[in-house]
Amino acid sequence: QAGTPVFCPWRAVVGAAVLSLLGTAIAAGAGILVSLRSPSVRQASQTLNVAILLLLLVPVSGVRALPDAWKVQMVVWARSVGVDGMFWTVVAVLAAGAGILLAAAMARFKRSRLILD
Repeated sequence: QAGTPVFCPWRAVVGAAVLSLLGTAIAAGAGILVSLRSPSVRQASQTLNVAILLLLLVPVSGVRALPDAWKVQMVVWARSVGVDGMFWTVVAVLAAGAGILLAAAMARFKRSRLILD
């Protein structure tokens, strides 16, 4: 009907929120680790920009370089687990990555070593 609002399914909204939160946690952990080792804000920013660029380009190029048999196996796996299985797999991988990065950042962060000029 004309004039009625169209909403996304609630599962899509919740899924997007969960993935966004996990992505933010990974970015925060990586940002902390990089900034602790960088001599300047500019260097930290450039390092993070290169890392983000690589995270976007390598998977696309990597999938293209895979043998066709591997691609077929990936499609077979994706069809066998379905959308929910793929979502929970991605959530598990992102949560593990975020946990590792944040734990490493917390272990390396020392307030007494901060330079407050």
